[in-house]
Amino acid sequence: MTVRLASSVTEKGSKFSLGSKTFCATCDSNKYSTLTTDDKGVTVGASSCVYCDSGSIPNSELTGCDSCLAGTYSSIGDTTCSPCGAGRYSQDGAGVCTYCSPGTYSSEGSPSCQDCDPGYFAPNGASTCTDCVAGKKEVNNFCENCPAGTFSEAGSSECNSSCPEGTYGETGKTTCNPCPAGKFAPLGASFCESCTAGTFSAPSSGACTDCSAGKVSLGGTASCDSCNEGYYAPQKSSSCRVCTAGRYSEAGAGSCSTCTAGKFSSTAAGSCTTCSAGKFSALVSDDQGAASCSDCPAGKVSEDNSAECSGSCEPGTYGAVGSPVCLPCLAGSYSGSGADSCENCEEGKFSEERAASCTNCTAGKYSGKAASTCDDCVAADGYVSLEGEGQCTFCGVGKRADATTNACKDCLKGKVSEGGSSTCMSCLGGKYSDLIGASSCKSAPAGFKPTTDHTDVMACPSGKYSIGGASSCVACPAGKFSTYDSVNGAVGCTACNLGSISIEGSSSCTPCSPPSCSYDGLTCKQCNGNGQYSDEDGAAFCKTAKAGHKPRGDRKGEEQCPAGTYSTGGANECSECGEGESSAAGAAGCSTCATCATGRYMISACTPTTETLCGDCLAGTASMGGKFTSCTACTEDGEYSDKNLASVCSTASAGHKPSADHTSIETCPENTFSIGASNNCTSCPDGGHSLPGSSACEKCSTGTYYNKSANTCESCPLGKFTATGENDINNCKDCDAGFISNDPDGAGFCSPCEAGYYSNLAQTKCLPCPPGSISGIAATTCDLCEIGKFATGSNNTVCTYCDDDKVLKGSTTKSTGSTSIFDCQCEAGDFKSDESSICENVFAGVSSTSDGMTVPTLSIEPGFWRSSETSKKVLPCLDKRHCKGGSNVTDLCTEGYTGPLCAVCQPNYASTGSGQTLTCTKCGGSAFATIAAISTTFFVIITASICYCLRRSGETPIEKKGLTAHDDLNRLRTFSTDAKKKAKAMATFVDEAGPILKILQYLDPGQRNFTFELRNEEEGMKKAIEKRKELEELHPHVKRLSFLYSSYEPQCYWFEVVETVRKLVLTAGLIFFQPGTAAQIVLSILVCLLSMRVYSGWKPFVSEEHDKLAEVAQWQLFFVMFAALLIRVNMDGESLQDKVYFDIMLVIIQFGAPALLVAQRLIPKKKGRIGRFFSAAADLTGFGAFGVFEAAEGLKNEFGDDVVEMVNNPLDKNRQLRAASSGRFGLGEEVVAKKLKKKKKKKKDDGERGEVDTAKDKKLFQRLESGGYNKKAVIGVGKKGLLEVKKAAAVPTPQTKEDEVEKKMIYAYKDAEGREDYDMEEEEDEVPPAPPQPPTLEEHKDEESIPPPPPTWEEHKDEESGQFYYHNAKTNETRWEKPN
Repeated sequence: MTVRLASSVTEKGSKFSLGSKTFCATCDSNKYSTLTTDDKGVTVGASSCVYCDSGSIPNSELTGCDSCLAGTYSSIGDTTCSPCGAGRYSQDGAGVCTYCSPGTYSSEGSPSCQDCDPGYFAPNGASTCTDCVAGKKEVNNFCENCPAGTFSEAGSSECNSSCPEGTYGETGKTTCNPCPAGKFAPLGASFCESCTAGTFSAPSSGACTDCSAGKVSLGGTASCDSCNEGYYAPQKSSSCRVCTAGRYSEAGAGSCSTCTAGKFSSTAAGSCTTCSAGKFSALVSDDQGAASCSDCPAGKVSEDNSAECSGSCEPGTYGAVGSPVCLPCLAGSYSGSGADSCENCEEGKFSEERAASCTNCTAGKYSGKAASTCDDCVAADGYVSLEGEGQCTFCGVGKRADATTNACKDCLKGKVSEGGSSTCMSCLGGKYSDLIGASSCKSAPAGFKPTTDHTDVMACPSGKYSIGGASSCVACPAGKFSTYDSVNGAVGCTACNLGSISIEGSSSCTPCSPPSCSYDGLTCKQCNGNGQYSDEDGAAFCKTAKAGHKPRGDRKGEEQCPAGTYSTGGANECSECGEGESSAAGAAGCSTCATCATGRYMISACTPTTETLCGDCLAGTASMGGKFTSCTACTEDGEYSDKNLASVCSTASAGHKPSADHTSIETCPENTFSIGASNNCTSCPDGGHSLPGSSACEKCSTGTYYNKSANTCESCPLGKFTATGENDINNCKDCDAGFISNDPDGAGFCSPCEAGYYSNLAQTKCLPCPPGSISGIAATTCDLCEIGKFATGSNNTVCTYCDDDKVLKGSTTKSTGSTSIFDCQCEAGDFKSDESSICENVFAGVSSTSDGMTVPTLSIEPGFWRSSETSKKVLPCLDKRHCKGGSNVTDLCTEGYTGPLCAVCQPNYASTGSGQTLTCTKCGGSAFATIAAISTTFFVIITASICYCLRRSGETPIEKKGLTAHDDLNRLRTFSTDAKKKAKAMATFVDEAGPILKILQYLDPGQRNFTFELRNEEEGMKKAIEKRKELEELHPHVKRLSFLYSSYEPQCYWFEVVETVRKLVLTAGLIFFQPGTAAQIVLSILVCLLSMRVYSGWKPFVSEEHDKLAEVAQWQLFFVMFAALLIRVNMDGESLQDKVYFDIMLVIIQFGAPALLVAQRLIPKKKGRIGRFFSAAADLTGFGAFGVFEAAEGLKNEFGDDVVEMVNNPLDKNRQLRAASSGRFGLGEEVVAKKLKKKKKKKKDDGERGEVDTAKDKKLFQRLESGGYNKKAVIGVGKKGLLEVKKAAAVPTPQTKEDEVEKKMIYAYKDAEGREDYDMEEEEDEVPPAPPQPPTLEEHKDEESIPPPPPTWEEHKDEESGQFYYHNAKTNETRWEKPN
C-alpha cells in the first residue's frame, strides 16, 4: 500500500513505515531504503528496508550500497567488507574470495596471487610457497623424487649429482649410502649388487674378490668361511665338499688324505680312528682307506690297531663276535667249554655268575628267564606258586591266597574278595553276600534289610520301610503308614488321606470326627474359628458359614440370621440393622429407606414395613427432591419452568424473556435485545440494529462492513483490511507487497511475511522459500544462494558457507541455488579426505582437472594404479601402456592385463617378457586339447618305457616267473608258521621274479636284516647304505640311477616315485580345474594331508632332520592352501586390523615351524632313540626276502631275546607255538610271565585279550584241532591257554603233504646257510611225548553217550583245578570219571 505521513514525506530515505503508524522507523544497520516516485509523480517513502547484494554494503546514510574494494568481500546482510584470507584474492565488488591456483600464493587482503619461484611449490589456496626438500626437484608445481643414483639440495629444480663407486642412491634421498660388506656398486648406481657364490667384498667395494682354496662363500658375504674338518674346497668354491669314508681332512683343507691300514674313518671325518681291540681293518686301495673296522669272529680276539684276530675261551665264559676278551656268563645264564654264547636259565630256575647249571625256585617263589634269583609270590597281594614255576598264580575275585597251602580258596557267604588279597572282607552295614566266592557285597534292596550274619535279606515289618542299602528299617513318621510285604518289602510309607491322622510307626490312619478336621495327617484340629463348622467325618478342612448364616452352637452345622439382622459370612453371630435400615431373614445386609427423586416432593415418610410416598412437581415449579415436602414456584426475574418434574427453574437466555405464567420463554422481536435473566426485552439505541432473538444491538467491527440488504456486518475479502468498521465493501483496503491478510472474520491490518517466506500475488498467504534460497522480512521473492553457499530445506533466512570447518574446508558449489551440503565439492586439483572435513591437494597419479573428487571416486591418471577404493596410495605402473586410469578401481587396466600394477595377464592371454617388457597376447585354440595332447604323449612314453624294460628283463617271460613267485607266497601264507620258512619262501620268490627284482635287491640290500643283526635301527641303516654302495660299484648301471634314491633309506628306495606323483598332482593335476577356484585349493589340501600321512608313517629320508623338514613342509603347504581357501571365501576379515592379524598368522605359520626345527637342531639331543615297533604276528606281508626279520625284530622289542631265539630255532615246537600265541592276535605265556614280573598287582590276564585270525593261521589251527586241541587255547587265552599251549607243543601231528613241503623248505633253508650237520630226523626225535588233554566241559556233560572204553587207562592230575582225569593212550580219549 502507499505510505504517506500526515504532514510530509521522508526526505532522504533510510526510514520506512508499515502504514498504520504515525511515524517512520529507521532501517537496521545492515539494510537501506530509498525514496521513489509513483506513476503520478508523487514522492513516496519505503514500506520496508532491504539488504545490499553480496559484494556491497549499506552506505553510512543507509540510503544506498557501496561496492567492496579488491581484496575484500561481503555477503548479503553484512555491514562491512571483510579482507580475503591468506591464500585467496578478490576483484572489486566480490561476494566471495577465490582460492589461489596451485603454484601461486597470496597474503591476507590481496587483490591477486603471485607465482612461486623455481624449486618451490604451493597447493591450492596457499599463503606461502614451500621449497622442495633435499632429494627432490620441482616440476610443474610438484616435488618429484630424484632418480636413484642422483640427489639434490633443498629448493632445487634439477638433480645433478651422481653417487661414487661403492655407494648407491635411493630414490628421493639427499645423500649416497655406502654398500655393505658382501655387495658392490659402480659409479652412479641405484642399488648394490650381491657378490656371487665363491666371492666376497669389504664395505664400500666396487668389485668382489675370489675365495682362496679351503674357503667358501654362498655369495653376498664380507669374507669366506673355512671348511670344517672332513670337508675341502678348491679356489672360488660356493660350498665345501665332503670327504668320503676312508678319507679325512683338517679344517681349511683343499683336498682329502687317505687313512692308513689299521685305521678307519666315516664320511666327513677330521681324522682317522684306530680300530679297537676285537676289531681289524685293511686298505681298500692305495688311495682309499677303510670305512669301518670288522669284528673278530666268535672265539677270536685281537689288540688295538690289529690286522688279524687270534685266541680261544674257557668253560663258564664265552667269546662273542668282535670281543677283545672272553667274558664270564652273567648270573641267570650258564655255558660249557668253548662256547660262543651263554644259555639263559629257563623260567622257574636261577643261577649265579659262571654257573654250570640252574636251580629250581622253591614253592612260593618264581622267576622268569635268565633269572639270578627267585622272587617271592606275595600272598597278601593275592599271589601263590608251586616249586619250579616261572610265574605266580593270581587269586582273582571271590578268592583269597592261602600262604600255607599255596593255593587260592573261595570266600564264604557273608564275605567277598576283589582279588589280590590273602583275606576276604566281611559285608557290613546294608550289604550282604549270599554266594560262595563272591567278588563284591550286594546292597540290600529297597524294602529289605540284611540278616544279622549278612548272608541274606529280610522284608521290613509293618510301620517301617527301607530305601535300599540300609542296615535296618526306619519307622514311618507321623502322618504316614506302611504294611508288611514279604515279597516286595516296604520301600516307603504312604501318606494318610486328608482328614485322617497317624502316629509314628503306624500301619493305618484314623479319620477325624465332627467338629474337627486334618490337612497334615498329624493332628485333628477343632473348627472353632470365626464362622467355622464341620458336618462330616474325615474332613480335610473346616467349612465357613455363608452370607446370611452363622454356625450352630455345637459347630456341626449352620443356621439363617433372623429378620432385622444380617451376616456377610464367616461370622459367629448375626449383626443388628442400624437406624433407617431393615432386612429379611437370612439377609446378607440391611437396606436404607428411600428419599424422593429430583422434580418430586415427599407426601409421607417410610416405616419399618412400608416405603416412602412421593408426588410430581408441575410446570412453573421445581424441586430438588430428597425430604422436601413441597415444590418451589419459578417467580424470580427471568425464571421459568416449561416441563413437569423439573429439579430447578431455568433462566431465560440472551435474546429471550419468560412468558407471563413462567411456564415457557419468548424470543425478543427485531431491533430489541435481551442479555438474558430478565423478564423484558430492551429496544436498540439510535444507529443500532438487531435481528429477532438478539442479545445486543450492533455497529460493524474492525475488518467488516455493513450489508444493508442483509441487515448484517460481513467480513472484508481476503487480501484486504480495515482498521475500523466500514459502511461499504469498497472501503476495504488492499495489503502492500510483502504483506498479507487471511482472517476469514475480516482483518484490521496486514501482517508482513517473516524472514524465509514471501507473499503470493493475491496477498493472502506467505509461502516458504524453496531449498537453495533465502529472504528477509516482508519479501515478495526469494534470493538464490550464491556460489560457495547452500541452504537445505525450506524457509531459510541465511545460506551456509561450504568453505567452513564444520562443512568441508576449501570446498565450493558449481552454481547458485545449491540445496544440500553434498553440493559442496572440492575444486579441481583437490579431493575430500575421509579422515577430516577438508579438501586436500591431489598427489601424483591423480587427475588435477576433475572436481568433486572423494577418496572412493579419485580419478586415476593413465599410467597409474591403486589397489582399492579406500586406498590413497597411487603407484606408477611398470609400463604406462598397461594402465588406462579412471575412477573405477576394478577397471584400471587395459584389455588383457590385470592384477597389481596391471602386471599380470588376464585369463586366455599369454605373456611374453616381464615387468616393463611384459606383453599380453590373446590366446587362440583350446586349452583342454593342449593339456589332453601333452598328457596322452606322456602316458604313451611311460608305457613304452615300461614295456621295453620288461622285454629286456630276462629270457623267461615275466608272467611265468610271477606265477612261480605267487605260488611261493601262497605256500608261505598257507602252510608255514615258522619265520625261517617264510624267509626261505621270500628268498625263492625274489630269486624267481627276474632281473627287475634283483635290481631292487641292490637298492635295498637288507636294511631290516642288518637292523635285526646289529639290534640297532640306525646302525642297520648305515650298514645297508654301505652295502648298497658296494653293490653300486659292482653294478654301474644301478649307480647311474643313484640320484633317484640316494637321499632315501634303502628300504624306501622307491620314494622318489611318490614324491614325483605328489609334485605332478600339485602342478599338472591342478590345470584340469578352473584357475583360482575352490576346487583347485581343496584338491591341494587333500594332497597335502595324504602326503603328511605318508611322510610321518614311512620317514623315508636317511637324515632324521630331513624327515622332520619334509613333514613340516607339508604342514606349511597345507596352511598356505587353507589360508588361500579362507581368502577365496572372504573369511580373512573386512577391517584392516583383521587383515593385519591374518597376515601375521601366515608369517608365523611359514617361519615358525622351520625356526623350531633349527632350535631343535641347536639343542643337544637326549641319549638313545625310540625304535620302531614292528608287528610280531604271523601277518608277514612285507614284500621282499627280509620280511621275516621285521617280525623277528618286533617280537624282540616287545617280548625279549627268548622270542628271537625261537626264530633262530624254528623246529623248537614249544617256542614256535608260544610265539604264535604272543603275536598281535593274542598274548600268551610270555606276556603273562613278563607282565607279572614287572607288576605283581596286575589283576587282568592279558591272555584274555587274544583274538583269533583264522584267515592267516587256518592250516595251523586245522592241524592242531585234528589232535584234539582247542583253537582258542592255541592262540593264548588265560592260564588254561598257557597249559594247553605247552601240551599242544608236544602233540605228534599226522604227516600231510603240507608238512612234507614245510620240511623240504626248512631243509633247503638250512642247507642254504651251510649247515651240513643238520639232521631233520634228529630234530624231530627231540620232541617230547605228549601228555593227555583233559576233556572239555561239553564233553563231560555228554559223557553218558560215550561207549565203554578199552581197559588201558592212565590217571593224570589237572594242574589248574587239582582234579584227576583219565587218558587212553591207544584211543587218545580223555575222561573225568574213572572208567570201569
